[in-house]
Formats: sequence, C-alpha cells, structure tokens
Amino acid sequence: MGVSSFFRDDLGQFRAPFAVRAMLLLRATQTELPSIKHGLKLLQSLQVGNIGIKTACIETTKDLSNVNLELVAMGGLVDDIKVASSAIHNISIYANAPRI
Repeated sequence: MGVSSFFRDDLGQFRAPFAVRAMLLLRATQTELPSIKHGLKLLQSLQVGNIGIKTACIETTKDLSNVNLELVAMGGLVDDIKVASSAIHNISIYANAPRI
C-alpha cells in the first residue's frame, strides 16, 4: 500500500511522479505527511526552490503550522518536514487544493 504524488512547474506542466510506501493508513494526514516529506527530500536533491505544496487535507496544514509538536499526533514526522523545508528557498503550503 502507498501514496503517490507529482510535481508541476510554474506553468502547470507535469514534471515528475513519485510514490511512497505507507502501511496501515487510518487518517488523511498519514498519507499526506509522508508524501510531503518524501517530495521535499526529492526537491532538495534536485536543488529546486520556490515550492508550493498543495494539499486537500486541512488537518495536514494545521499540523504543519502547529508550533507545539507535542499536540500533533505525528509530531516527529512534522518535525522532519520542517527541517527538510528549512533547506529549501521560498516554500508555501496551500490548503484545500482540489483533487485532480
């Protein structure tokens, strides 16, 4: 079982897909957060900046913006994402992106 996502450029053109293995998925954040983490690591290796992350899960954006990680169910993963995103120039997260 797993989740997948893709990258688009500034013009909205498809650039690259990726997939993340995930087991025992019970909540939307359990699919969104690992996918975001994997995508950020891939973008770091490609040395890409000016990133917009779009998600359809508002809980994910709340978790990522929460300062107190003890209140977040997947706090360790959120911390990993924050560390990975700190190495990328100009990153934004958009909530309620429509599913394509």
